[in-house]
Amino acid sequence: MPSQSHVRTVTISDDHPVFLEGIKDILARQGDFDVVGQANCSQSSLDLINEHRPDVAILDLSMPGDIFQTISQTTRTNSQTRAIVYTAYCSVDSAVKALEAGATGFVLKSDPIEELLDAIRARSELVISKKFSAEVLTAMRARLSTAPPAALFSLSRREKQIVGQLLLGQTNREIARTLDLTEQTIKHYMTSLMHKMKVRSRVEVVVAVKKSQSALADVQRA
Repeated sequence: MPSQSHVRTVTISDDHPVFLEGIKDILARQGDFDVVGQANCSQSSLDLINEHRPDVAILDLSMPGDIFQTISQTTRTNSQTRAIVYTAYCSVDSAVKALEAGATGFVLKSDPIEELLDAIRARSELVISKKFSAEVLTAMRARLSTAPPAALFSLSRREKQIVGQLLLGQTNREIARTLDLTEQTIKHYMTSLMHKMKVRSRVEVVVAVKKSQSALADVQRA
């Protein structure tokens, strides 16, 4: 049994009760997950996340309401929560939209259950279903192709340090602890970073940096 410090709190949101209970049972048997709540629509998902502030929020795309807005609000107000989309829809556009909203994972229900478990346990910033991860990353890079490369090199030393921690998959809270800053300060830096780089999410920051080997080396030297 994993130690308590390694147990991840999880909320699950899906509008199919049988599926909801099935995933809850699977996670409960793993030993390192604590399912703290369940929801069946976008608004109740957001209320649940705001109440429990879980480590991971698993969200289905087909629930009533605007799930992309839920993801955006979750990542904006609960920076410690990683949003993972778990859906039956194998759509590159939906995956890109979810990731741009701030999701750090996009897993298909047709994938082996191990992919969902790996996504929940992952500390990396981005986890995409193996079935179409290459297509999704290509689409995201294409959207970033108009971003001025110079923006990557106009970052301050502190901003580069923050990007370096993002590349390690750290949350705002973890970055704040690593750099001995407040979480609110990190949020301000993140807003500035996205504005400078003309991107809309933490994921796009990471993709933009990884796209340029010279920029990546510059960040790693900071």
